[in-house]
Amino acid sequence: MKIHEKSFTKDMNTREDKLAVYFRNSYIKEKFEKGNEIILTDVAELDITNEQAVMDYIVNAKPEYVINCAAYTAVDKAEENYELADRINGDGPTNLAKAAKAAGAKLVHISTDYVFGGDLDVSKDYSED
Repeated sequence: MKIHEKSFTKDMNTREDKLAVYFRNSYIKEKFEKGNEIILTDVAELDITNEQAVMDYIVNAKPEYVINCAAYTAVDKAEENYELADRINGDGPTNLAKAAKAAGAKLVHISTDYVFGGDLDVSKDYSED
């Protein structure tokens, strides 16, 4: 969130938007609740690795933004549980992106410094390579 926080929060706090936030996150709620309708959910209600469930949930909620705060962050265990980590960190955001597109929403993916160390040049396209 370091990279885009200033411009993103300014934009979000000057409009009234409907936000679907995946993974109950008090920081996100606190940052954006003023003037916005926030729908909070997490794995107990929605498994982001289930493409159809995600599609149904997001399309029915009709948010302007989908904010994904979910991740498999146990780095040491990710090597042992590669398939689960890949489903949560790969399939989950893919499913959210597809559902956001179908609902006409924008997807915001919150990442950790394990992926982006804060030195990403946002003026250039990012690729997995």
